[in-house]
Amino acid sequence: MRLHEAKLELLTSAVVLELLIAVERFNTAAEYRRRARCSEANGYRYTAAVQWRIAANLFRSEDWLAEKCWQAWERIMDLPRKFSQPIT
Repeated sequence: MRLHEAKLELLTSAVVLELLIAVERFNTAAEYRRRARCSEANGYRYTAAVQWRIAANLFRSEDWLAEKCWQAWERIMDLPRKFSQPIT
């Protein structure tokens, strides 16, 4: 029975850790989104584009938020999304 309890505790810890990581990623993405709006309002278009791209990548689990960020990036850069990654 102790092995079962230990496995359950380990699983619970892993789930809590995943949840904390997801919340931190969401908060970081929201901060980049806020900064992108501010940069764009202050006339720093390309800085805002980079921040929109970072936010979109961080929001990857929230499809509609990521889509809004990508739309802002496409509007600023006047390029399709497929050109957002570095050329390798």
